[in-house]
Amino acid sequence: MNYYKLKQSDDSFCLKIVGTERGGCALAFIGGVGVIMFLLPIVVTIFVMKGLSLGGSISWLFAWLISGFFIKLYLWNKYGEEIFVIKNNELEVYNDYKFYKENHRYYQFSEFDITFFVGAEAFFANKKMKDDINKEQLSEIGFQLDKEVVSSHKELPISQIIEIAKRIKDKK
Repeated sequence: MNYYKLKQSDDSFCLKIVGTERGGCALAFIGGVGVIMFLLPIVVTIFVMKGLSLGGSISWLFAWLISGFFIKLYLWNKYGEEIFVIKNNELEVYNDYKFYKENHRYYQFSEFDITFFVGAEAFFANKKMKDDINKEQLSEIGFQLDKEVVSSHKELPISQIIEIAKRIKDKK
């Protein structure tokens, strides 16, 4: 299950949605495949081939692209965090892989609210909710920015989303 860290400074909030650290054979396999596919073309070229041909260069490139995908997948499952920074009517969203960050997106807004989703229906976290909603059910957190909704990829329990919304609204 995922958990969150909410940090507040004078005029901003930083919400990090962190997955529980996964270990085990599957993660080791993904990381091993990535490293082996990165090193294998170099080892083959040094010990087996006498020179580097066009076909060898294309094979290197292809193997490195695939290994990059596996290494990125390993880093996301091991260290991946979704970051939401709210500062001065701007929302910054990006993914942090520990060694690099990607998918930076910036949104301007005049009003915002925090939502959660049950099926295809969205609910505002600061409003009274239906009694039949299980607060321990997992949901993506959404940020209603004027008329646009920006949602997370990782899920949190609805009770934690409501707690995040209360903490942010109390300080705004």
